[in-house]
Amino acid sequence: MNWEEEYRVKLVTADEAASGIRSGDTIFLGHSMMTPFALCQALARRKDELENVTIVHELNTRSLPWFQAGYEKAFHLVTFFGTKFDRHLIADDRMDTICRDLGLMIRQFDEDRWPKGRYVYMRQLSPPDHHGYCSLGHMIWNDLDFIENFDLVLTEVNPGFIRTYGENYVHVSQISKFVEMDPSHQLSHEDVSKALGVVVKDENEAGIAEVICSFVATDLVRDGDVLQTGVGSISGAMYAFLHEKHDLGIHSEVLAGGILDLVKEGVITGKTKNIKTGKVVATAITGLNEKEMEFIHMNPMFELHRTSYVNDPRVISQNDRVVAINNALAVDLSGQIASDSLGPLMYSGAGGQFCFVMGALLSRGGRSVTVLAATAKEGKVSRITPTLEKGQGVSVPRVIADYVVTEYGIASLFGKTMKQRANELISIAHPDFRSELRASARKLGWL
Repeated sequence: MNWEEEYRVKLVTADEAASGIRSGDTIFLGHSMMTPFALCQALARRKDELENVTIVHELNTRSLPWFQAGYEKAFHLVTFFGTKFDRHLIADDRMDTICRDLGLMIRQFDEDRWPKGRYVYMRQLSPPDHHGYCSLGHMIWNDLDFIENFDLVLTEVNPGFIRTYGENYVHVSQISKFVEMDPSHQLSHEDVSKALGVVVKDENEAGIAEVICSFVATDLVRDGDVLQTGVGSISGAMYAFLHEKHDLGIHSEVLAGGILDLVKEGVITGKTKNIKTGKVVATAITGLNEKEMEFIHMNPMFELHRTSYVNDPRVISQNDRVVAINNALAVDLSGQIASDSLGPLMYSGAGGQFCFVMGALLSRGGRSVTVLAATAKEGKVSRITPTLEKGQGVSVPRVIADYVVTEYGIASLFGKTMKQRANELISIAHPDFRSELRASARKLGWL
């Protein structure tokens, strides 16, 4: 059977595809825009037939049927990365969270550490090309590893997907079932950006982001650096402030808005990179519009690879002068950086921050930069805190904390004593909280 015949045999309705899911299965869903809505609807229609099906969401950018009451017997919900669509489920103890760096997930395959059971993967794919290969579009993440290792792979065909160089392909023979997608179900890139928090909310937030990005661009990013920027309203705005730089390189988990202008202007050339020289390397693209996606489509300068390659600190550090720029929710006076939880309550997820921090610090001349607004809740709460809240996760331990930047300046922590760190961080806290922070630091013996 050739691939055309195989594709025709495997092309079924959403209900037919979902009929292959059994009680006790574990289902992983594609990340954000890759979530197959028709398949999810078909699966939800089976709630009275199924029991104890675990649904693992990589990242939700829309509300799904089982978020409502009445699906608890059929589906147990888990997420890697909380968003505005499911944080209420986490808070109500209706959704569990996975604490794991995305780049390390592949180790579970290599070392056979997955819990025993039957695994299903559901996501969107492009139609096959004339060789029978489908594109994963603008996001790869861990999807290739799932497709290669899981028992059942169900996909919706999205004709609007771009194709890129790198590892962005999967053959028809690797897919169990194909379902035609209803175009009306497709999310826009703007919808996803809002869900991820990469769009600033108001003029005040935009002004704070501008000041912080200006500090980073002026003092911490140099010509010839290789950049990584994390998801967030501040780090995601970074590219707009780099137009005066020269010969920057990109090796980043995510490509954000503004990067294409720098490529077209010749600011991003990648010529200083030791690996993938001249290439823009990532595992996913977000925050770009349709015209920008068209520019990346089959552009040899852009390569998408699986997370286990892009996020590997051993790969990252092969480039010199890597600058990792990531967001945080809070930083305490000892330099502990929290990015995924508010107290014990998961707010987002670990992503690949830790691996990029390590990769940058292992890179010759590399730097790690943490960016955050000095306050939260309309200025009522300081994000620079004496200690982290009880139960709050440490995303970046203080022993490898490097630069921290707020709208009040830059704190340099690497190699500093506890007293020096406290002074550095208090100096970039909001002025209204500095006296209180100094008093707390004295009680802790750090001043």
